Amino acid sequence: MEDYPLAFCNPRSVRDEDLVECDHVRRKFKGANMYMHYSPGQEWHYLGQQKPEEVLLLKMFDSDPTVDANGELSAQM
Repeated sequence: MEDYPLAFCNPRSVRDEDLVECDHVRRKFKGANMYMHYSPGQEWHYLGQQKPEEVLLLKMFDSDPTVDANGELSAQM
């Protein structure tokens, strides 16, 4: 936890020009991922000195199409 802290970016602080679409190609799958470039206007957070009893929930997906997924934080290592 201390060597490689997990950082989170507030997606509301990420501009469209901060994102780059990259192909994701496997033997049985073709798709795309969005990768983010750092920008000084982005709002980053991390949980320093995290203890085993401190839990962080990271929601990656919601199958309910009525749920606004744009408000989740993006995690980077």
